[in-house]
Amino acid sequence: MTGAVPLACVLGGMDIVAPLAMAGIPCVVSVGRTDPARFSRHVRGAIDAMHPWREPEAYVDRLVAWAERQPVRPVLFYPTDGDLLMASRYRDRLRPAFRMCLPPAELVEDLVDKDRFHALAVRTGLRVPRSFYLRAGAGAAAGIDPALDDLALPVVVKPVDRCHAGRLLRHNAKAIRADSAAELADLCRTAVGSGVDCMVQELVPGPETAIESYHVYVDAEGRTVREFAGAKLRTEPPEFGESTAVRITDRADVLAEGRRVIAAIGLRDGVAKVDFKRAPDGGLWLLEVNPRFNLWHHPGAAAGANLPALVYADLVGGHRPEPGSIRSGVTWCEVREDLKALVRSGRSPWSWLRSVVRAHTRSTGAWSDPMPLLRGLVLPALRNRLPGPRPSGSG
Repeated sequence: MTGAVPLACVLGGMDIVAPLAMAGIPCVVSVGRTDPARFSRHVRGAIDAMHPWREPEAYVDRLVAWAERQPVRPVLFYPTDGDLLMASRYRDRLRPAFRMCLPPAELVEDLVDKDRFHALAVRTGLRVPRSFYLRAGAGAAAGIDPALDDLALPVVVKPVDRCHAGRLLRHNAKAIRADSAAELADLCRTAVGSGVDCMVQELVPGPETAIESYHVYVDAEGRTVREFAGAKLRTEPPEFGESTAVRITDRADVLAEGRRVIAAIGLRDGVAKVDFKRAPDGGLWLLEVNPRFNLWHHPGAAAGANLPALVYADLVGGHRPEPGSIRSGVTWCEVREDLKALVRSGRSPWSWLRSVVRAHTRSTGAWSDPMPLLRGLVLPALRNRLPGPRPSGSG
């Protein structure tokens, strides 16, 4: 590369900034006004984020206007489903302004929509739990579809996409469990009344720690550039929650099954996280495939598999870092939410502190980059505890 160095434009926080910073790549973030990533010493600027589900056109306009002011085309990184769909659906407008690693549009839609994904998995012979698509307004108010009787209880009910998940789910949960026919009928009526299309799926037995994942970057020619595996340690809430602590692993069957899934769906020019759940008999059931950047890329980079840096190198024509061995056992935690998870499990705050200190990576950055933690989390928490007048909220 000659001249100006392309910026990495990250539509998210520190878990994408950190691996890029490890490779010396300059970043700009598009986040909320109080997001901790704004205060990182590795961040050169910030773009006020907009809601990718509700106002994608205006958000694309803002991003393109910023990109066109840069001396060279920046590289776009998208860490949420909303960001991914916005980037994919507006790729023709974004590509002249940004370099992007992005799978084919139809595959993106197939993977994000749970009903389309289940159909794709069945069509390609992948092992997924039996499921039923519950369409809001499809007559379910008059009675639950008899096809649901074919599913073995317990089951989980989860929105087909995350755009409207808040109408049905609470407290960051990704799904709701039903152990009886009566509970399932109530959940289905609630979903229909909320106007939320849902997937009803047979539950694979076991705790959230039985969820393991395969992570990969596949280049535009369909070649696997780098891969690694991982497992959840804790989630909040404990069942169907968001990850608050994870660990990099070297499970051979997860790696092998992950490769099989990627080959079956034909992923190319993208990154992906393939989620499995390990059944009591040791077998792996495929749950979902997320073709976007995510929190796992932070501990993955610390373990020796820096997928965002590899994507950046390919897009700007740089040299790919030499692959080395991947260090199993590297951990990550989300500092604030992991405290809730540990306290809820009956462990003391001291165990949380030990966990944070011992973690190899943290969502709010490294000890060498303390401002995201201090200005983004600690100082606001202290201000909330101090007496005196407080600024009024916007409602």
